[in-house]
Amino acid sequence: ELHGGRVTARSDGDGQGSDFVVLLPLATVPQPQAALQRSLHGTSELSSPVAVFTKQRIFILDDSEDVLFTLKAFLEHLGHEVLIEADGISGAARIIELRPDVALIDVGLPGIDGYEVARRVRAAPGGDALHLVAVSGYGGEEVKARALAAGFDLHLIKPVEVEEIKRVVSIRVRQCE
Repeated sequence: ELHGGRVTARSDGDGQGSDFVVLLPLATVPQPQAALQRSLHGTSELSSPVAVFTKQRIFILDDSEDVLFTLKAFLEHLGHEVLIEADGISGAARIIELRPDVALIDVGLPGIDGYEVARRVRAAPGGDALHLVAVSGYGGEEVKARALAAGFDLHLIKPVEVEEIKRVVSIRVRQCE
């Protein structure tokens, strides 16, 4: 109830099993198609909200197994496809090969650092179209400027809040609207 949902339970009796139903509201996002339908039909609102989810292909590059597997489990739970790698050289090659929708890249990596990963990805054919997010334990304007100069679209400071991760992986959806 605190989340705007409800739970119901039903059974036909002993030995008949039970049905439990949990209903939770989904966040709604305007869809271009919904706006088109409203304009065609001359209505300003739809009769019911339309929930939108777009599965993203997300690549996580981090040398911490805890970060890799926790973030992977969280994003897969949200319905995304998640790919992982733990070192800079292999990670850069796989990002170029797999072309994920979003790449979350730790800047402190073995082999080559995240800044070099971003430079290599950007230099590869089609690399300019990828959405690269630097994730670092360091903050400040100098660190952010270094990340942007290396080719990152965004710089996040660890620990990153759950809502921020959810927002970052859905950026491409909003940009397309």
